[in-house]
Amino acid sequence: YERALRFAAGRPPAERAALLEAYAWETHLTDRLDASIAARREAVELWRLEGKPERQGENLARLSHTLIRAGRNAEAEEASRASLDLLEPLPEGPERALAYRFQSYLRMLDRDLDDAVAWGERAIEAAERFGDVDSLVHAYNSVGSSYLVGGQVERGRELLERAVRRATEAGMDHHVADAFDNLGSAMGEVMRLDLAEEA
Repeated sequence: YERALRFAAGRPPAERAALLEAYAWETHLTDRLDASIAARREAVELWRLEGKPERQGENLARLSHTLIRAGRNAEAEEASRASLDLLEPLPEGPERALAYRFQSYLRMLDRDLDDAVAWGERAIEAAERFGDVDSLVHAYNSVGSSYLVGGQVERGRELLERAVRRATEAGMDHHVADAFDNLGSAMGEVMRLDLAEEA
């Protein structure tokens, strides 16, 4: 993707934006976070110029995730809120499930547990309506983690195990790993060390 982008300067904005999205995801996965953030921001701007607010909102939501990984949570919050501001006035689509899921994830990380559950439940409802298994599993993860660290251990555990099952069925290994990771760390946080070790 990096090589393709070097030769894509004259391509239509939508084509270049799609390349930037793919590049941003690959650099996110390989921990080249500054490159991922820059690519995502450029994609956001290209979709703005194309008059595609749903794609702009989707990329802002995904940008928030990379910013979290980079430890830039205040910027992640700004990107997430901007995504919601763009998407909520539009007809509902899978992009909104994505925006809700990352807002739930931010709230869970900040231990704003009631808000994390509320945003996560909105993400789950939208993801189910649009068949978005990726957002569904990620939202199960955030909501389950929120319940678990909030003291509702069995309810949280059930949702995290549901995340593992659905992600396994869909072949989403990274979501399986995330759910086990959250299950282990949340069980450790509530001092259920036997279950933390198992996860």
